[in-house]
Amino acid sequence: MRLPWRRRERTEWDWALKTLRSLHIPRTTHIDDLVAHFSEHLDRKITVVPVEPVDGPVINGALEQWPDGSLAIRVDVRAGDPCPIIPTQLLSPDRYRRHVICRGLARAVYRQPAPITGLTDYTHPIEREIEAAATLLAHHLEECARIPDEPITYALTGRRPLLLR
Repeated sequence: MRLPWRRRERTEWDWALKTLRSLHIPRTTHIDDLVAHFSEHLDRKITVVPVEPVDGPVINGALEQWPDGSLAIRVDVRAGDPCPIIPTQLLSPDRYRRHVICRGLARAVYRQPAPITGLTDYTHPIEREIEAAATLLAHHLEECARIPDEPITYALTGRRPLLLR
């Protein structure tokens, strides 16, 4: 039996949340601290590499394994510019860049490089789960900046803040 689309999507979000919570991600508001945490957790150096598009698309959030064993997250230098797909009132340039880096971190956790075509194919469940994880990571950064350090019970509800710990 095939699940309805919305129910399938919910499952991928739940799996992404469960995976990220298992990483014990600390409260942080800086993407560099998040990269350092993932680097420590995966026991591999992770570097964010700005790349200029030369021939063909730059796969934002794509992973490259370097000869020394470290991972590089490729980010288009234009990722700081307004996103051509999403209106700037919905996603500012800084938020778009953070999301692209979070997508690379999610790919590192799931051990999934990006598609060769340069286009993310959301027909595959793993790609949808990676995108859900990236969105949750970016949301975590924003919630940590917004919420004081007081103890709160965190849950996936509309009334309580979502933090990944």
